[in-house]
Amino acid sequence: INGSNFIDGINSLVLGYYIIVLASLVYISSIHDLNLDYVLFQNLIVIFFVMFLFNFFEKNFLGDAGSYCISFLVGYLCINFAMQNPKISPFFIVLVLWYPAWENLFSIIRRSKKKIITTEPDKMHLHHIIFLFLKKKINSKKVYLNSLTGILINVFNLLIFFIGIKFYNETNMLVMLTLFSALTYIVVYKFLSYK
Repeated sequence: INGSNFIDGINSLVLGYYIIVLASLVYISSIHDLNLDYVLFQNLIVIFFVMFLFNFFEKNFLGDAGSYCISFLVGYLCINFAMQNPKISPFFIVLVLWYPAWENLFSIIRRSKKKIITTEPDKMHLHHIIFLFLKKKINSKKVYLNSLTGILINVFNLLIFFIGIKFYNETNMLVMLTLFSALTYIVVYKFLSYK
């Protein structure tokens, strides 16, 4: 939940991320005949998508309450989904929720190492660093670069989730995908930090 608040600094990132999470659960349920309340999930995807469109063009913002509510709801639905479907590995849920969890852990470690107060906001999250990199490389309006940053991160996560769906019940592969995602985060973060 706290990690979702951390990643809410860029347009389209939180909503796009949770649309992908919910769509992944709908997709995996449909191809593997798993238990899922399709009406609830489809309605949430539509609601999140409408909010996503407004957020993409900076016409609305989630804020703390929005990111907390959405992440709590999706987190609950993911845990409930795993409990109703013992065929899937619990590490599939870890995989689909890796990014906000890792952002939270990485930020705490980064701030502790640099002796920065952990309760104060900062602009050193991965999405901020990607945004600054794009701003230097692409001459475009801030709103578009902001949304492009969210889309790039979410495309990476979409690819990871798509691979994870193929290995939904293979814990070892799901752990490797989660570790690969975290390692990719670190490499991109370090590379762009030096730029």
